[in-house]
Amino acid sequence: MNKKKKRILIISTASLLLIVWSWHTLKVMTYELPSTSSLVQYRPELVTEVYDHRGELINELFIERRTLVPLNEMPSDLKNAILAMEDTNFFNHWGLDLTAIVRASLKNLTERRVVQGGSTITQQLAKVMFLTPERRLRRKMQELLLALQIERQFSKEEILQFYLNHIYFGQGAYGVETAARIYFDKNVKDLTLSESAMLAGLPRAPNAYSPGRNLYSAYRRRAVVLQRMEDVGLISEEEKIEANAQPMPGRTYREKRKAGDDFVEYIRRKLMPVFGVNKLYR
Repeated sequence: MNKKKKRILIISTASLLLIVWSWHTLKVMTYELPSTSSLVQYRPELVTEVYDHRGELINELFIERRTLVPLNEMPSDLKNAILAMEDTNFFNHWGLDLTAIVRASLKNLTERRVVQGGSTITQQLAKVMFLTPERRLRRKMQELLLALQIERQFSKEEILQFYLNHIYFGQGAYGVETAARIYFDKNVKDLTLSESAMLAGLPRAPNAYSPGRNLYSAYRRRAVVLQRMEDVGLISEEEKIEANAQPMPGRTYREKRKAGDDFVEYIRRKLMPVFGVNKLYR
């Protein structure tokens, strides 16, 4: 056998082995994936609310502070702001956005550090719902496979609703409704463009962009969100300028409803042996 034929044989054998190994690895990983069917009966950790005799909310018991809200009760500005920052092509891709992955890779190579991500909203949902945050190739592959499964099983509107009700906004706020209450003391449906843009800037790094921790960074991050919304045609320049001129929420948003703490603690001790941890706090 001459050298050329021998080289071809070696390359062909190596290629075949690589294909077999890749197929086997993919099959094993698919078998090990958690079932996305749990999203059909989505039951995240919620808040137990404590009211006084006048029907006023006075306190909350929780592990993850979250209140579910349907997508149609979320303002368009908030949904658009999230999409502009996290996944502009959300309604056009099938779970993966190859253009965004290439763009982020080139940007990170240019900056020589991770400054941009290429994950879609569906991938982010798969990660926070079913996987650990570890940065390993195997975990990333599982994330991709789960994203494809989620896209096949649910509509875009359902995926976006899951995501907006589940992501973390800092200050103990999980989901957009709780974030609106904590930062602005209002329901999510009443948020303005300026407030929506501020919240949309938080998921990437809640501690870094929270107005309660770093007011200057919060203003800069909101400006980035609004600029991005203008760039993709979701708002006008006039709307951007007006929203940027609005003040940030003050430092008093953190704990607004703390009346009757001693009595609430008394009630909590009475309820614990009756209902247990899961029902009382989730």
